[in-house]
Amino acid sequence: MAKTKAMMCHGCGKRMARGKKMVTFTYKGESIRVSQPGWYCKHCNDAVVSGADAKSTELAFAELKSRVEGVVSPQRVAQIRKELRLSQRQASKILGGGPRAFQKYESGTSMVSVPMSNLLLLLEREPARLEELIEVQESAA
Repeated sequence: MAKTKAMMCHGCGKRMARGKKMVTFTYKGESIRVSQPGWYCKHCNDAVVSGADAKSTELAFAELKSRVEGVVSPQRVAQIRKELRLSQRQASKILGGGPRAFQKYESGTSMVSVPMSNLLLLLEREPARLEELIEVQESAA
């Protein structure tokens, strides 16, 4: 088992402990509470959240933003894409957004636009419409 490096607090200089704390994320007046991993100082309440620690809660924040903005969530984007039997690359090519768009939507690093959200919801209700989009693309090529 790998040893965890010690971290000293920038605020008080004492040793910090690795752990998780409940934190609140707020976006446009809406909030969620998540368990945030990081380094925490029990002496002065300072905290250090690394890139990997922040990434672990990124999806929860993306879900909150999607709910507030009224667009499909990252999880729902993946669900719809899979129901349409498309790879991320195929979905990006057929529906647009760039070569890695669906990878970014589903990981929560990019939020789905309202038009893309509407298109996904339409295709979820009427999956046969996907063939129309494919035909339009093929005839334009």
